Amino acid sequence: LLALLVLPVYPHFVSPNELSRWAAAASLVDRGSLAIAPDLAALLGPRFEDVAGREGRLYPNKAPGAALAGLPGYLVARPFAGPPGRDSMRAAVTVMRWGAATLPVLLLALLFARAARDLGAEPAACPLALLALLFGTPLLACGLLLFAHALVAWALFGAWALLFPADRKEGAGRDVAAGALLGLAVLSDYPALVPAALLAVAAAWRRPLARTLRIALGALPPAALFFGYNVAAFGGPFELPVSHERFAPFRALREHGAWGVGWPSAANLLRLLLDPSKGLLVLSPVLFAAAASTPAALRRLDRRAGATLVAVPISLLLVYSGFPDWHGGFTVGARYLVPALPFLLLPLALGRGGGAAAFLAGASVAAVALTTLVFPFVPPGFPLSWGSFAAPLL
Repeated sequence: LLALLVLPVYPHFVSPNELSRWAAAASLVDRGSLAIAPDLAALLGPRFEDVAGREGRLYPNKAPGAALAGLPGYLVARPFAGPPGRDSMRAAVTVMRWGAATLPVLLLALLFARAARDLGAEPAACPLALLALLFGTPLLACGLLLFAHALVAWALFGAWALLFPADRKEGAGRDVAAGALLGLAVLSDYPALVPAALLAVAAAWRRPLARTLRIALGALPPAALFFGYNVAAFGGPFELPVSHERFAPFRALREHGAWGVGWPSAANLLRLLLDPSKGLLVLSPVLFAAAASTPAALRRLDRRAGATLVAVPISLLLVYSGFPDWHGGFTVGARYLVPALPFLLLPLALGRGGGAAAFLAGASVAAVALTTLVFPFVPPGFPLSWGSFAAPLL
């Protein structure tokens, strides 16, 4: 309902993360070009930073999965919005958001509730955990914007639920579907390769070779799109857009480590969790209650399911602590950690809840909803952003 009623498209704020994907979809549909058409690049302006360049052609500087997921939305909006331009941009971006971000959040919510129920969730705790996930974390903002993080969260958690079901029964269809979801996660955000690999290895370890082949079979179509896009746009299967950044400050960031990802940093790890402006635990203190419920939740899971439930968030924390731009720029909270949220909050659904958990969930919803619905592009540096940034702007 919020995604239908709240359309955060601001004419005086160009959202680079989103509009690069809109430009790619419009160029493909209306210009027959994989590269961003020159007239659309001119519309975005010379200072538009979220683009990569090769041989005079421009592309989004990000993985193609979210733009592909938003493509059906662009096709639906095109007859009503008209040809790509300043007047049609708002409608097209909005419908692309519904398909590539809001729909994955709804699917994630259904999957989360089912997984919790199958694991014997407490009657009062499951709705509280679902409320916290949807409205008390940065997932709310990512479900309203054309970012890739909600799509990756659904893909990774969906793969986990399929590979390690509560009934502990493996199935060929589940394995193929899980492989497809793991491939989609990596196609949508390259660092998702680390948690995706963890899930695949844990599922295949000391299992029949057939299971590995089924997972690989499911991942084959996304892998073909991944390598095919890199070859067509940048000249090689392992040539990523981030290696061809046009914006000089971004080029400098990508020189750090491998494609911008260096060794984990303890300082950045603390910032991701506790920074007054972007820290995940500062914006969403309900995660403290989820952490307290984790030991009890692990006792309900088998060894592989429990180990991966914990390992996926840890892997994401370690990967993104190696990012120089760990904060994610103009955004609500630590957006890079959004794919970890369903894993972090599932234990809350399996705990007993209680007054403390409800209070922390309410505080999280109040902070996240105010920050997101007023203006979801919060610059870094505003401590307790719902009070220092969103409330005065409201």
